[in-house]
Amino acid sequence: MTVIWQAFLHSDTLGQAIVVLLLVLSVFTVAKMAWKRGVLGEAKKRDGGFVRKYRQCSHPAQLSVRAANGFVGNMPMADIYQDAVKELLHHLRGHGVADGDLLAWPAERTGPALPESEMASVRAAAEGSLSKRLLSLEDGMTFLATCTSCAPSLGLFGTVWGIMRAFMDMVSGGGSINLSTVAPGIASALLTTVAGLFVSIPCSVGYNMLSEAVRHRTVELENFTDGLLADILRVHGASALQSQPVPAPAPVVIQTAPAYPQYPPAQPPAYAPPPPQAPAYAPPPARI
Repeated sequence: MTVIWQAFLHSDTLGQAIVVLLLVLSVFTVAKMAWKRGVLGEAKKRDGGFVRKYRQCSHPAQLSVRAANGFVGNMPMADIYQDAVKELLHHLRGHGVADGDLLAWPAERTGPALPESEMASVRAAAEGSLSKRLLSLEDGMTFLATCTSCAPSLGLFGTVWGIMRAFMDMVSGGGSINLSTVAPGIASALLTTVAGLFVSIPCSVGYNMLSEAVRHRTVELENFTDGLLADILRVHGASALQSQPVPAPAPVVIQTAPAYPQYPPAQPPAYAPPPPQAPAYAPPPARI
């Protein structure tokens, strides 16, 4: 620690600023990772208890009717459930289903068939809520990725700057190289690299662990949403064509070609004798 402190004191203002910045960034990053890990763990624990209560209900909306005051915070699955069931209850009440009917709903009973348009609105509400929860899971991950990638580069920048300053001190020394004069400058230059690695290594480990936890939570939320929609379809999933009588098909009329008029056959003309011809003209005999 004494060597590090001496190298820090021998650094210039820029080098000391880089080291202080990296140390503050390291403390903030570790605290951010610990907080993120705790939030994910607590949310997973609460969601597990919520799913167990939901599986005990005979109707998908029954748990929402029982919990009239809502659910506690930091429960992503409960938030998705509330948004989807709110839309479902709106349509069920329009079909005459009261809250008391849902509380006394027997197992394996199917309810009124919802048209496809109403089922599409329930599905859109569930998927929209899921997208919001997935975005909240990614909160802070970009900052950790930035710290992981930028910390070594910032430390390398301080090292290059310190070595360049050490060479300039050697030039100003008049050509004679004194190790006791050059070594402190090089040591102070390498200090920024040490600080950059001090930030980058825990950030890389923490970021990979948090990415794995976020990926697992993403899969769990997507599976719960798919299961919730499947339960709603099982009870109210008939399409509008199935819930309404199918009209009889219109009779098919086959049009035939119009009949052509029948004309009587032509009769041959009756025979008529040729008219008599006048005798040929004969001149009178000549007189002698």
